[in-house]
Amino acid sequence: MTIRKGEQWGESCSAPSGLIEFSDERALGTHIRDGGVLAAAVLKSGTLTQALGVNSALGERSQIKVVIDLIKIRFIDVAGLERTDLAVGSVLIRKKSWLGEICIASNSGYLGSRELMPKAHPNDGVFDLLIVHRAMGLKDRLQALRRVKTSNHIPHPDLSLKQVSVFAWPSDQDGPTSARCRLNVDGENLGLVSSVKLEILPDAMTLYI
Repeated sequence: MTIRKGEQWGESCSAPSGLIEFSDERALGTHIRDGGVLAAAVLKSGTLTQALGVNSALGERSQIKVVIDLIKIRFIDVAGLERTDLAVGSVLIRKKSWLGEICIASNSGYLGSRELMPKAHPNDGVFDLLIVHRAMGLKDRLQALRRVKTSNHIPHPDLSLKQVSVFAWPSDQDGPTSARCRLNVDGENLGLVSSVKLEILPDAMTLYI
């Protein structure tokens, strides 16, 4: 069951023996994507550990048991083929440069080491979506990046932040488009795509972090 406001998330305990251990979120996501159905696993590093405030190595502390959501991804690649993937932490959709529209979907609130969405929660049944509108100039983008550490990049007229369970790029109101964007899932660049659809998978699995 997804967490309710005010409820405690996570408990200190030891993982059961025999669970598969993953070095990072991308390794976990690709394992599940490729048919490795998992009810539980051990995750050693990634944005979820940052969201939990874990700074020490796994062998130096007690493990934390949490239930998490996952983000299911469907996209059309440059060859016109429909493909699927899974994100544990984040999805980034952008042009070749950091100008133009940028869409960041995050399960943990982080993109890499940067906390962009401090109110995000990995088990609330939604993902947080930050959109940098194409009208935002380079100077404002650099200023917003510097203000990320104090969460003062929001609000901004050219930034939109919301919590959703589904998202499509390009949006229906954009109409048909031949534009392509780069798709990055948990730090891995999947190349150019012509469309992306994201869907939250609530209570997808249990992690020991």
